[in-house]
Amino acid sequence: MELFAKSKNRLYVRLVDLSHVLKRRGTMPLSEIHSFLMRDNLVAEALINKWLDPSSSEFLPLFAQEAHGEWKFAVEGALPVLPSTTELIWLKQLVGHRLAPVFLDEAVLEKLKHMLAEEPDYRTHLDVRGAGREEHDVSHVRTILGVLLEAVQKGLMVRYSSQSQVGQRFASQGAHVLRLEYSIASDRFYAILYPKEIRRPIKVRVDLMSEVSLAAYDDAEDWDLLLKELQAPEPLVLEVGDAKGALERAFLLLSCFERQASYDRQRDLHVIRVFYYRFDEALLLSRVFSLGESVIIRSPQAFRERFVARLKEMYENHVS
Repeated sequence: MELFAKSKNRLYVRLVDLSHVLKRRGTMPLSEIHSFLMRDNLVAEALINKWLDPSSSEFLPLFAQEAHGEWKFAVEGALPVLPSTTELIWLKQLVGHRLAPVFLDEAVLEKLKHMLAEEPDYRTHLDVRGAGREEHDVSHVRTILGVLLEAVQKGLMVRYSSQSQVGQRFASQGAHVLRLEYSIASDRFYAILYPKEIRRPIKVRVDLMSEVSLAAYDDAEDWDLLLKELQAPEPLVLEVGDAKGALERAFLLLSCFERQASYDRQRDLHVIRVFYYRFDEALLLSRVFSLGESVIIRSPQAFRERFVARLKEMYENHVS
């Protein structure tokens, strides 16, 4: 789930709708603005009050009061993308996670925690804390992830050594970095790599990697061609409604994939295009399964057929 993205922020869409209403009407009573913005619990009342209170240190001049007591829209130009209640709760949990120091220094974390101290309790929302089974060596994980991220940003390969969960050592080898993941279930970071010696994608636990360093791009292979062959020929297109928190769950479960999302205002649903590698199809199929009846698979047809076949198999196993 990306925080504060226009296409995934229903509060932003609601503010756009409100701006259209106010453009037609000119002004609106404060109570009506409250009701309009608080519909579907998109934003906490306390946060709206801050926006409407000029004395607040966090005042955002979204609205201005007229002499007759009603309010008008005060924003000219582009609307700011403001956090919804769910986004603030998620951000609060993320900065409170014990692995947050992997990415953020102590000063930034303390500043964020102070800013988010008054945000709502998260017990009725999705939990992203991750219980974990072992203590993490935060310094080691942070160092390894730093090198992997730099390799992705600069288009370089890496050299690394690793070991299996049972202690088997693997000697230093070169690899392309396809993707980095964090698993809530295991509370661990993973790297999806493409070692040039074995020429297939593998998944490696970041905490079990060592001696990781940047390596120059290997001109002996056409990596762009290899990457194209690994990618699915067309994206998975999903239509997601918002019943039972399906939208938030969709962005959570699909967070490790490259995506594009847009909001279909007329049908009140989000269209999500998921770009994935062929070897990810089984994982993607299981995650779409877990989203339930609020999701419709529009394309590709082959993915739809595999989804239906799996449904039939599950039904037959259930009734037999």
